[in-house]
Amino acid sequence: MDTILPDKWFHLVAFYRVIHMEIKRLYDLREDADQSQQAIADYLNMHRSVYRRYENGERETPAWVVDKLADYYHVSTDYLLGRTDEPTPPPKSK
Repeated sequence: MDTILPDKWFHLVAFYRVIHMEIKRLYDLREDADQSQQAIADYLNMHRSVYRRYENGERETPAWVVDKLADYYHVSTDYLLGRTDEPTPPPKSK
């Protein structure tokens, strides 16, 4: 069995933190918007069970879903991914 080196362990923990934050934020944003999983799944044009797996962390969320959800909730993709605690997206360039 391979041992995880300290630097790889850090990356694993950091990756888990980002994934955990994304999952929590997907749930929190949906609840704050008083939306059901079905409503968000419909917006994303997918089956509710697929969206549920993203929200529960059972499936990796694709970039296009993160992008559409950021637009839907008016937050930055960095906020959804847990890279910042500032939800406001930067102003769009002209």
